[in-house]
Order: sequence, then C-alpha cells, then structure tokens
Amino acid sequence: MMNLRRINVKDYALGLALSVMAVFAPVKTMIATVIILILADLVTGIIAAVKRKEKISSAGIRRTFTKFCVYNTGILLGFLVETYLLHGFLPVSKIAAGLIGVVEMKSVYENLDQLTEQPIFKALIDKLGSVNDVKKITEEMKAVDEKEEGESK
Repeated sequence: MMNLRRINVKDYALGLALSVMAVFAPVKTMIATVIILILADLVTGIIAAVKRKEKISSAGIRRTFTKFCVYNTGILLGFLVETYLLHGFLPVSKIAAGLIGVVEMKSVYENLDQLTEQPIFKALIDKLGSVNDVKKITEEMKAVDEKEEGESK
C-alpha cells in the first residue's frame, strides 16, 4: 500500500510564498522605489504640517497606508497583465510605476515648496541658470518686441 504523506501546512505556505515572490521578483525595484517615494511624501508632509501648525492625525497615516496598498497592487497587477496577457508588448507595470512616481514627486515638491516658502523648481532653475542664459533670453525678447512693433506699424 502506498504511504501517503500528510501535507504540512507550514511547508505548503512557505512554498506558496516563495513561488509568489519568484513571480514578482522582476518588479522589486519598482516596488522599492514607490515605497521610498511614499515615505518621502509622508515625511515631508508631516514636516510641512508641523510648520503650518496643523494637527497630525491617524487619518493621514491611514491614507499613506492605503496609498501604499493601492499603488503596489496596481504595479503588481500591471506586471501580471504585462507578462502573462500581453507577453511584454506593453510595459504596463513601468507605466503604472512612472505615473505613481510623478504623482508622489509632485506631492513631495509641493511639501518642499511649503517648507522653503518658495517654489523649489524656480529657485533651482534660478541658481542653475547662468548670466549668459539671462542675456540670451533678454536679447530674444527684445527681438520679438521689435518684430511685433514693426508689424503693428
């Protein structure tokens, strides 16, 4: 008679968990990046709220947890569609992660704008711009003004 071994639930659960991790291994860097962006948004949001003297509530932390779950689920489902339905034809997971990244970066920059009390991109561009750029832009603006004045006469 055949000796049937009882299925050990721990072994089954471990095998299932390892299989799921192996399937989603290619998206681990996207997931890690989204987690970092969510945490950066959380930290800058808390600091900005403290600066505005707003009360930090558990509802805000809960929204961050919900955002974490929804964003990562979107990336994982996008990866499944991309891999098993579209066979890599359209990088759905990368598109989803890119959109999420843009949203989170915009939120982080808004928080940084509140912390520095000025638009951070404008300040960065002003610092990075050279004197030659300003002269060139000024000359181009004068040329356009002169052209418009000549056309209006």
